[in-house]
Amino acid sequence: MVLTMFALTLSPAMGQNNITVEPTWHRGYLVAHRPLVEGLRKDRVNGFDLSIGRQVSGKKSWHWDYGLPKAGIYFGAWNLGNNDYLGNAYSLVPYVDFKVHQWQGVRLGMKFGWGIGVAEKKFDAETNYKNVAIGSRVNNSILLHPTLGFSIAKKHEIKLGLSLTHYSNGSFETPNLGVNMASFTLGYAFNKSTEPLPTRTEMDAVEKGVSDFVFGSFFVKEVAPADGAKYGVASLFAERMWRTSNKFSFGGGIDLFYDKSLSQRFNYDESNGFLELIRSGIHAGTEMHLGNTALVLSIGSYVYSGVKSESVYHRFGIRQNINPNWTAGIHVKSHWGKADFMEIGIGRKFTKANHKKQHVPGN
Repeated sequence: MVLTMFALTLSPAMGQNNITVEPTWHRGYLVAHRPLVEGLRKDRVNGFDLSIGRQVSGKKSWHWDYGLPKAGIYFGAWNLGNNDYLGNAYSLVPYVDFKVHQWQGVRLGMKFGWGIGVAEKKFDAETNYKNVAIGSRVNNSILLHPTLGFSIAKKHEIKLGLSLTHYSNGSFETPNLGVNMASFTLGYAFNKSTEPLPTRTEMDAVEKGVSDFVFGSFFVKEVAPADGAKYGVASLFAERMWRTSNKFSFGGGIDLFYDKSLSQRFNYDESNGFLELIRSGIHAGTEMHLGNTALVLSIGSYVYSGVKSESVYHRFGIRQNINPNWTAGIHVKSHWGKADFMEIGIGRKFTKANHKKQHVPGN
């Protein structure tokens, strides 16, 4: 779904011939974000990726808001530094490479993507019980990769950077502590540019204003022990967002969660029945807009919850406008980096943003 949403957004926005081919070598380590992961660290992480992308066409307002970014597909292959329990991992990720700043001959960029990751070795109660990080072969793969590109010729760059890659399945299967790889990178980019850079013309601009939004989702999750039963989970939230610019909206709302797995918690009170499976909260958040796609980040606090050890929750995800009123979305709800469950659903905008033509001076 994430791959599809990115493709829907980027395909019509791409230039036709401004292709960049970028192989990159990674050298780093497994981040022990939980004490149990420390035991899986053995050798250095080594990786290689190949990114193939194009510069956006310049026909949309957001292309200029983000400095004509590049977008494409990233394939990564990793040795996780522990062949006995982790083996290799692979990623297929659509990405956007934003230009943060540019000096003469030097480009500071930020590559972000969210796609599919495949783990060679997952937890198995009999043959791989020490792998407490990954419980499934297919996972989410999230990429964050800042780079410094140094022009060495008209179409050639040497790129140095730092990369953080995350694998997890959103608690669809346990264990799900996740795998995080941090690495130093060395890359080479060949820019096969056969088109001149576009110039700015009259285009749609989003007016600042208020938008109301309701979103509902349903999915399943698994809790310990591994290979156990799966439980239904659902979310319903309403929020009001203020569009402060073409790039960002800010706001907040209320959440209602249903989690059947709470019946397995040690402090579950059967006398309260259905109410013990319900949690409610309030959240504040932001959206980063790329045309019809929005990256979503929010933090919330439970107002009602039977689990006293968890008071703060987070939501990270991506939403794609189907039309001016309806939006599809996929989020990961978590507690301080530990995934709680996936939210895959659909939302309704009750106040749509107004568009008007504005003339943007050419370069």
